Amino acid sequence: MIVEAQITVSPECRSMLGRLGALDNQPEMAIAKKQIGVVALQDEQREFRERSVASTTPWVPLSDGTVILRQGGPKIYDESDVSAKRDSLKLLRETNRMYASLTPSAPGNVLDVLPGAVRIGTAVSYAVTQQEGGPAVFKFGPEQEARFERNVSKTLRGMRKPRALKSGAKRVWKAAGKTTPWNPFYFKWRAIFRQMNGQTYHVPARPFVIAPKPEWVSKYVHLVEAAIRRISGK
Repeated sequence: MIVEAQITVSPECRSMLGRLGALDNQPEMAIAKKQIGVVALQDEQREFRERSVASTTPWVPLSDGTVILRQGGPKIYDESDVSAKRDSLKLLRETNRMYASLTPSAPGNVLDVLPGAVRIGTAVSYAVTQQEGGPAVFKFGPEQEARFERNVSKTLRGMRKPRALKSGAKRVWKAAGKTTPWNPFYFKWRAIFRQMNGQTYHVPARPFVIAPKPEWVSKYVHLVEAAIRRISGK
């Protein structure tokens, strides 16, 4: 499956191509369409970069679970830390595979010159699900559990893991006249993730390849018109 945007030559230029017969098959036009593809990918990548900023994104915000399991700090103790981390993250940029695939010749990149059009996009395996939304299987195996351990504090803020009374049972700590240092947030989310493992959930659509904006199309038209002038000798 490919996430794509097709850049079609404007009606005015298409009419001109019709009058000039086989112009669309000329080497100069193929070069121009390749240039359009490169510029269009740059436009899409810039839009992707802007949309991925959490504070201004038009996309559905990342869920609490996604934020908790996202790589990197700071350490999470409670819901307020999840909110703070969410605001600092870039959406759909954890590995940068999809973003990087909008670079010409990069792994997964799509840039095809077609009759009267250019097709651009990405062939990254999970791109369609992110673009359109859809089902996915939640995974909480050893790798994800290890990340959870790194990201979320097992003890309350300001408290260290004790050397004695290591049982998590509140009655043990109460009997000793002490307050348990264990973090309820940690145990709650670990239980949620373990229960979710292997279950299907819905990924919301976050369109990162969009239809060309008018100002983008103007640039593409100028490239076509310049190629036509070169071919016609004007």
